Amino acid sequence: MVQSAGAFSGRHWRRALLVLGLLCASVGFAVAEPLQLLSWNVRNYLAQNQVIEGRWRPDYPKPEAEKAALRAVLLSERADVVFFQEMGAEPYLRELQRDLRVKGLDYPYRAMGRGVDTVRHLAVLSRVPLAEVHLHAVPDEELPPMRRGLMEVVIEHEESIVRVFNVHLKSRWTVDRADPLAQQQRSAEMERLVEIVGERRQPGDTLLILGDFNEPEDFPARLFLLDQLSSVLGLPQQDSKGADWTFYWEREDRREAIDAIYYWPPDQNEIGVSAVRIVDGPEVMEASDHRPLGVSVGGAK
Repeated sequence: MVQSAGAFSGRHWRRALLVLGLLCASVGFAVAEPLQLLSWNVRNYLAQNQVIEGRWRPDYPKPEAEKAALRAVLLSERADVVFFQEMGAEPYLRELQRDLRVKGLDYPYRAMGRGVDTVRHLAVLSRVPLAEVHLHAVPDEELPPMRRGLMEVVIEHEESIVRVFNVHLKSRWTVDRADPLAQQQRSAEMERLVEIVGERRQPGDTLLILGDFNEPEDFPARLFLLDQLSSVLGLPQQDSKGADWTFYWEREDRREAIDAIYYWPPDQNEIGVSAVRIVDGPEVMEASDHRPLGVSVGGAK
């Protein structure tokens, strides 16, 4: 039977064009994947004096059960870049990097922060190259430092610059009676952050400020951020059930939204940023008293 030209120009041509499209995608025309970022205060991934199972343990590392739960969350999320707060010194970061690699999740790139606090650090693990890493507000600067410093990481994605500031502001616990809830210290740290971010930001940047701010969004330091950097947006955040809390204080049975991600869009050619997803899997609260925040940058529009 002879196939008519009209029949081939219909169904068969559509099939041929589909195959051609798939071939083009396979050689580099596929839609770019979004860059998946995760921010997490991992609660003392370090050695410290603590009570474990009712016993006082001096200089005791983070319990293995907590580490296993933390790895399970990271293995499930498989983020491209993970920004940590409350990471110990570099050997602890290398330990986590190695343990994840053994489980099949390789983060070949890492960086450590530096601050007045020599125990709890900012840190990052990444599956993609880090184009630049800058440490700000460190102890050897003339200006007042931030207690944990400020980590700036630059990543190239979709022919754009993604500039991320990882932050951990002072907690509300303090012995300074002149500064209840450490509000003055936290506000001073935020003033320094705003100054640095304003100086470092470039018009074409997709800029994110993420981490543990140690206060709810209606407290003075976080209000100051939005007041001084008027183009910055607080990204909406919620878990799978619609709740927005990120920190659980067991002693007072209290939940608060003190971790967040802020977004400063580029002046043009915006590549897009998702709302924030609060990770709430079963191992999260065993690993830390904070819940991780995930956000996607770029990808299909």
